[in-house]
Amino acid sequence: ADGHLVSVEFTDHGLHEIALFALDDKAQQMITTITVRIEWNIDWYESTTYDPIRMTLDTVPTNEGIPPAAIIIESNVINPLLLDNIGGGRDVEVTWELIDGLDLACQQQQGRVGDGDTITWNTVHFNTYEVHELDVSYDDGQDYIDIDHNIFIQYEALETAPTL
Repeated sequence: ADGHLVSVEFTDHGLHEIALFALDDKAQQMITTITVRIEWNIDWYESTTYDPIRMTLDTVPTNEGIPPAAIIIESNVINPLLLDNIGGGRDVEVTWELIDGLDLACQQQQGRVGDGDTITWNTVHFNTYEVHELDVSYDDGQDYIDIDHNIFIQYEALETAPTL
């Protein structure tokens, strides 16, 4: 630090407490504690598949602190045109499942995506105390699909208010 600026890098999501101290020119010490909120956004893309990979969502904070408030999921299944500008592909049926630590589906949604189309599953899950998996199963069809997940691990706004 140059006396005015301190840089801190966080590698893990969660609520982190930081103790800051400074000495003035009379060697008097000032200590303050702040809380920093680090959320986690995950972008996952998989292309040209009949068998999408299960995505692990480890929402347990490594600092053993307060768990996230929610898992926010926007998952897209894309059925690319079989032949560009012509089509010719078929519908594909899929099932999304959010799987908990007991390998049970806590949430699920079925969908059908036409040739050249995209379908989206938006959901919010509040049980963030354990590892989950997001699974897209290919139920029926002949076309390859692409998977595009955007996952946001959100924490309650408990951070210290900024000061300028």
